[in-house]
Amino acid sequence: MQPPADYRRPELVDASGLMVRAVGQDGRELGTYDFSECPGPEQLRKALVAAFARCTRVRWTSARSCKTYANDLKLFLKEIAARKRPVRTIAQLTPRVWEDWLAPSMGRRRLSSVLLEVDGLPSDTRYALTMRRLGSGHKPLRKQGYTKSEIRHVRDAASRTVRAARLRIEGNARILEQWQSGDLDAENPDGHWGEVLDYVIRHGDLPRQPCGHVRAWAKRELRTRFGEGHLPQALGALFPSPAEIGAAAVLLICHEAWNLSVLQEMTVPRQWPNADQESPAPAIHRVDTDKPRRGARRRHNSHNLVDAGEHTAGWAMQQVLAMTDPARKCAAHLGHPSDALLVTRRQKTGSEQSRIGDETVYLGDQIASWVAREQAAGAGLPLDLTAARLRHSVQVFLGPRNNTQRVHEDFYLRRDETVAEEAKDVVEAGLTKAVSAAYDEVRMRFIASVDGEPEAGHLATAAGVSTETAEQVLAGELDTTVGACEDFEHSPMTPDGPCAVSFLMCFACPNAIATARHLPRIVYLFQALEQLRAAVDAAVWRADWAGHHARVGDLVGRHTDPTRWPGLLATLGERERDLVDRMLARRLDS
Repeated sequence: MQPPADYRRPELVDASGLMVRAVGQDGRELGTYDFSECPGPEQLRKALVAAFARCTRVRWTSARSCKTYANDLKLFLKEIAARKRPVRTIAQLTPRVWEDWLAPSMGRRRLSSVLLEVDGLPSDTRYALTMRRLGSGHKPLRKQGYTKSEIRHVRDAASRTVRAARLRIEGNARILEQWQSGDLDAENPDGHWGEVLDYVIRHGDLPRQPCGHVRAWAKRELRTRFGEGHLPQALGALFPSPAEIGAAAVLLICHEAWNLSVLQEMTVPRQWPNADQESPAPAIHRVDTDKPRRGARRRHNSHNLVDAGEHTAGWAMQQVLAMTDPARKCAAHLGHPSDALLVTRRQKTGSEQSRIGDETVYLGDQIASWVAREQAAGAGLPLDLTAARLRHSVQVFLGPRNNTQRVHEDFYLRRDETVAEEAKDVVEAGLTKAVSAAYDEVRMRFIASVDGEPEAGHLATAAGVSTETAEQVLAGELDTTVGACEDFEHSPMTPDGPCAVSFLMCFACPNAIATARHLPRIVYLFQALEQLRAAVDAAVWRADWAGHHARVGDLVGRHTDPTRWPGLLATLGERERDLVDRMLARRLDS
């Protein structure tokens, strides 16, 4: 349905300029944030609050993020107002003010994104904030990930927790269905239990008297089944506990390396590519993800999770869906339907009431709750198990997940301590192999001048050619584009007749000879190939140019000093440069 013709998007900031009502892209309320009690001049506060409001519209998608950034801004306003020389205008927000702010590094990084949205921010301050966010001049922090065996151990522990919760909830859901269909009566051992479950699924709580105590008939049934302390067990009959939701999140991280913000916002699958939606166990679940940090065009994505049995991503998703299905049904009965995947109850401290589908619960706390429970039970999980480190480790082993190849290499592989250590041997072996291959492939002979010997005689002896051929080489009579050829008419590259391959292949030909006179052209060719490397697609480079670049690079590496290249290039004429350029453009090929 279209909005009315006179509809106007509600303002984020109220008339005072100090109250922000944040609304997500999907129209969901993200909270109201009041900065009126913060110290400092009104115009300064309004400018900073306006920047905060813009960020709520384009950057953040959860109430938790908005609250975190709002707290950072309030701390910053308090700090700059308490300075010996308080900041009174935006122009006074200098780099020194920013550097003097004593706050944790994550708080500084978060607030820098807000300050970059401030109108009129001094250019040197903007530059300082930008450089800090880019990490200019700072060595990337290394991370110590978990081993494959540790990841498997964590995955198996989470899988056991989720499976147990799913079996418990499905068993009670079947009793509930039998009660609702009239198949259970008071004489059946499960009859009274079905009545309790029916109340719980409709109200999200146990049957209670006006004073708040559980009704006697329900209490008798709960004591029969669970003994004392029956509330958690009773609600857990249909709803997963926060710790079990934490286990579900860990299980999905182990399979797909999703971060907490993605999991927190994840909804139940809406598409089934195999058209088996009605099946109790669809073969493929298509899951939508939203990652705002990737930008407006690339933030939304979809993932096909295939159920090929236990320890596959589709199987894990099916377990989580079955475990959380009654909680979503309860939320619908209570009047606030939710399609969130990781939905559970939240038991309030000091009362016997709970909420179903409370989205303010932080997933990281639920994971910590599960980890603590497993460690207390002696499950042998890593003592420092965190979602961030687990996700990093899974990404390293599984390859790019929700990231580009470049991000995967720069922020995961290169920052991982284990990968860096193991890469040393791999790099050394690769370089050794590359050097050996280059020596095998570079067959052009380079003959350097030797003082005290006749030049032609030395060249003839060193190259194994006649004195007449040596004299022709020195005179330039046998020159190609980049060297000289002792026998152009009989080339090993062309079986019949004169040589017909590209002059770039001279570096791989045993007929080719280079002297000091040819070095300026070869150095110019190498630099031209370096520039070409940055301009062509990686696949094209590997297929068409990488071999030539390796051979030329090996020759200049062995026979020239890079500090002397400017002097060599200074002797190169325009005609010779043009000749090399035409060769690279393949205008000299036969």
